[in-house]
Amino acid sequence: MYSVILAGGFGTRLRQIIENVPKPMAPIGEKVFIEYIIKNLKDNGISECALCLYYLSEMIVNYLGDGSKYGVKIDYSIEREPMGTGGAVGLLRDVLKETFCVVNGDTYLRLSVDDCIKKHKERGALATIALASVSNNDRYGKVELDEEGYIIDFLEKKAYMENNEESALINAGFYIFEPEILNYIKEHGFVSIEKDVFPELIKRKQRIYGYSETSDFFDIGIPNDYYAFKAFMSVD
Repeated sequence: MYSVILAGGFGTRLRQIIENVPKPMAPIGEKVFIEYIIKNLKDNGISECALCLYYLSEMIVNYLGDGSKYGVKIDYSIEREPMGTGGAVGLLRDVLKETFCVVNGDTYLRLSVDDCIKKHKERGALATIALASVSNNDRYGKVELDEEGYIIDFLEKKAYMENNEESALINAGFYIFEPEILNYIKEHGFVSIEKDVFPELIKRKQRIYGYSETSDFFDIGIPNDYYAFKAFMSVD
């Protein structure tokens, strides 16, 4: 399976502790964060990926090279201007002809990709979103599922926090897509997978499966979670 890693963000909220470094290059001991993502994919049998880059792209390209030192093949798609998560995937439409996965370059998640793909196929889903269970959440929206595990709604964090819910299933930043997903991504301009594509799929009653058999979710977008991931990996 081909994977797309979205690694073009600015990492604004991490700049107070990490300056002049793109978020996927945040140091984690002797490695950088994106190396853990690549290893996680390789451990799941995914050895070919495209990195979608924008901010300080040359730093990432120079560090990772062609991927051979990690036992993988890395291609690069470098945006001339920010395209959003969907727009970045859309730039690869000539390559994405079979089922593929998309990974956020600032999140780490453990799951069985084989099992996720199996459930995705069994459910006849156009898209499958890996979900993580979080408690006392104040950063993410909530995903609502029906009794068969299909996603029926995405709630803004304020909507469920006002109901005093202490935990929620959230979008964990790992997706399995069929190539037809590209029909919902315009060819030019900024597109967000989360804010544009997924709501449109819900509106059109397309099947989006929520895969919740996951563990060890980290989003290093803020300093506290960055330090939490370093502690999880037992590095200073």
